[in-house]
Amino acid sequence: MQTTYDIRTLLSRAKNFPPHNPRSSASSFGSWVFKISHDPKREFRQSQEQIRKSQSSPFVEGDIDVLSKLLASERNDKQLKTGWNLVYADNGKDEDESFVASRLVVAGQAVKCRPDGVFRHSSGEILIIERKITTKFECEIPEQSYPNIRAQLWCYAWIDDWANTPKVTLMDDIWRRNKTTGEPCPPKKRRFWERDNEIWLDSEKLFKLYGGGIVSA
Repeated sequence: MQTTYDIRTLLSRAKNFPPHNPRSSASSFGSWVFKISHDPKREFRQSQEQIRKSQSSPFVEGDIDVLSKLLASERNDKQLKTGWNLVYADNGKDEDESFVASRLVVAGQAVKCRPDGVFRHSSGEILIIERKITTKFECEIPEQSYPNIRAQLWCYAWIDDWANTPKVTLMDDIWRRNKTTGEPCPPKKRRFWERDNEIWLDSEKLFKLYGGGIVSA
């Protein structure tokens, strides 16, 4: 099947190729979205979670300076250049903390989430980031990022720890691996979304076709 990022095609494929054994984790949901956007009939040898952990580097305090300047420029708000702290980084270890999005349920279990990085601003705003590695050029990346990345970020927006936080921002961070040297290169462009954004309705529809449900507040 041809790779597609068109939401109408993805929804059609989701109905025709439901997951065999949906797991209650954001990474499993993202892996399924990745599968239906590429080839629903193909069994991938590695899950997207395994690929991410083996190829991407964990966030560190040094990332704050770059990301804060990007967000400040995106919002045209100089106050966002400073005041950020790293509150969580997924180091790719099994014992790393998992967060819970208790309002998202799959097979009777609340969805577990492990974002790559979480930053908190002195104003209280939370910035949640999903980092991926690709061999594609930046011009080949969809304008609104990849649907599997959006799916995982959509889950992270429901994490209990920040459910009552007035301002939650979500960001993709797609690095390109140099095919010759194998070294990852940082992107020139990142995409930011507010927690309540029209595009997230697509992820909600896919989540329900995945077998998930949303518990009323």
